[in-house]
Amino acid sequence: MKISFEPATWIIISFYSIGLVSFVFSCVTVTLIITKSHKDGRYRFYNLLFQISSANSVLQYTVFSQPMPLFPILAGYCDGILARYLGVWSHYLIGLQLASMIFQVECLIFCFAIKHQNIGRVISYNVVSDDYYYAGIALFITSPMGAFFCFVQAGMKREDQMNHIKNKYPEYVEQFSKLPNFAIYEFNMWSLLLAGGACFGAVVCGAAFTVITMDIFRMLKTLQKKVSAASFKKYQSAVKSLLVQFATSGLLLVPLSGFVLFTIFSFDEAQIFVEVTLLTGALHPIVNAIVLTLTTSQFREVIFGRGSNSILRVVPFKTQQESQHKSVNIMHTEIGPTSA
Repeated sequence: MKISFEPATWIIISFYSIGLVSFVFSCVTVTLIITKSHKDGRYRFYNLLFQISSANSVLQYTVFSQPMPLFPILAGYCDGILARYLGVWSHYLIGLQLASMIFQVECLIFCFAIKHQNIGRVISYNVVSDDYYYAGIALFITSPMGAFFCFVQAGMKREDQMNHIKNKYPEYVEQFSKLPNFAIYEFNMWSLLLAGGACFGAVVCGAAFTVITMDIFRMLKTLQKKVSAASFKKYQSAVKSLLVQFATSGLLLVPLSGFVLFTIFSFDEAQIFVEVTLLTGALHPIVNAIVLTLTTSQFREVIFGRGSNSILRVVPFKTQQESQHKSVNIMHTEIGPTSA
């Protein structure tokens, strides 16, 4: 099976292009949050932290690292600035990218939890102690660090890599010897621990997201009776924005999912397909910035003008009785009163 040991021109150009556009979009959303969201407290802080980490991650991903796969071998190298000019080992750069992805998902989970508590305090329902918040912060800090540590331990030692290539892939010894910066992976105890931790984290985050979201929608019905229509619309808009942002965060998982999928089902063009998944993951800040702008009224006003809110407003929900009553009135108007 043929392996390309030189990055294709198209993927390098795509990395820099997507990285530049994504960084600009991320900077716009950071500016909007700083200048147009003044009264959201903790929610504003974690939303801002999410946008900043997204901007940092895309720069690291597309400019400083530029990870390149070497399928079907479980190996890869980085061709970005940090790897090429500063000699930072590719294994560390990929580990940092993994930690950054976890950090972004945590920020979104915190945004959901804080918005849930903000609504709960208004209607005096399901308000929890700040002790849970501080315990969450401890996990918030330690989870990315723990994932990075496990990933570093799961990799093969740098001094053992060439011996491994000579023993298992002697036909590629010459090509690997010309690569100044690459990393090779094998399944070991640390990789199993990392995979187990990832599965556990995915289940916990998924369960937290589902429970919090369902409870928020129940709470919105009560909230509508206790606040003004304008305030309710802001709460509702924030919840919808978070839901769509959480959905778009699935783009962060595309490269990792592609890596696992093509490791299990290897074929001749797997390397190209993995490169495409890497570029797809880099699109996340662009999609997220568009979603955040379109689902937040004060941001739409800045970007598109005040008339945009009337154009993009959500059609109000009507009950079945209201719809039937309206239909009867229309029929009465069209047919007219019957003569006695």
